[in-house]
Amino acid sequence: YQGGVQPIDGNVAYNLSAWVFVAAASPNAYVTIGVRWYDSVGGTLAETWSADIGGGTAGWIPLSVTGLAPSATASAEIRLKLWVGNHTAYGEIYVDDIEFTVNSSATTEKPDTSPPDHGWYRDPDGAPYNEMLQITITATGEPLNVTSFTLQAGGSANDATDVAEVKVIVDRNGNGTYDVGDALYATGTYTADNGLLTLQNSHLIPRGESQSFLFVYHLAGTSDAGETFRFNVTAIGAYGQTSETPIVVQGLPLSSSVKTTVGNLIVTEGPDTPEDHYWNSTGEPDPYNEMLQLKLEAWAEDFNVSAVTLHATGTGNDSADITDVNVIVDHNGNG
Repeated sequence: YQGGVQPIDGNVAYNLSAWVFVAAASPNAYVTIGVRWYDSVGGTLAETWSADIGGGTAGWIPLSVTGLAPSATASAEIRLKLWVGNHTAYGEIYVDDIEFTVNSSATTEKPDTSPPDHGWYRDPDGAPYNEMLQITITATGEPLNVTSFTLQAGGSANDATDVAEVKVIVDRNGNGTYDVGDALYATGTYTADNGLLTLQNSHLIPRGESQSFLFVYHLAGTSDAGETFRFNVTAIGAYGQTSETPIVVQGLPLSSSVKTTVGNLIVTEGPDTPEDHYWNSTGEPDPYNEMLQLKLEAWAEDFNVSAVTLHATGTGNDSADITDVNVIVDHNGNG
């Protein structure tokens, strides 16, 4: 096998297979298949052989062997060995459908560092991203180019309106968290509730190595308390770097965690809160002094505000010098 459509690369696993039939009247006939690996000047590096079959078979049966080409391999030779048990015997052996291909395979799993089910509280000052799923893809046989991920959304929230963005992240340190050093693979949005989303790019995984990917939601903040988000990874597009053929990634589908919207009351200093100032007692009819404006934002559900607690400070005597304290609903928000 001198190149052709596929080059022979060192440190890549190859499959050799064939169907064989040993006639029942040939009890001393045997067959085996193998590969001889050569370097660039034609020197033999190694040989890989299958088990032998003989003594008569009940119809056609498969015969196969997988071998790792030595690092210096430049070409390979498919070899077929037929023999009989002694010099007076004879046999009838049939061989068909001989195939020599790269051992192209890949697996994926959800590691222990994948995010568990969790709630989502809106945090105006925090990071807007929510890790939903971590998966690890392992390339076996040959280097693997990962070209796409397909997500099937679910949950009670509206994925088209409540999910602002979906990111696939190359989780370089494999810790299951979107942090410094991780790389963006692709981003996209759902076009329908419970819809499909395919995110495309290209990322190479060397043969025998694994790479983790994170799936991260950026939520729009339009969902109600108790609504849920989730998805399944239903397909992963990949092709072999050596064979240049599509590879089926084993282990799918994989399910994300379930994220639940949790209502919270967010309190911040209002935009028109009074600045530091002097108070002159002039006996005018308006004795009030605005001290603080608070902005209260009820997110994801309704809240009843039942109490406001103040802790007084300063050099004045709060008990003697303050006649009363009023909490006012600032309807026009002007402070």
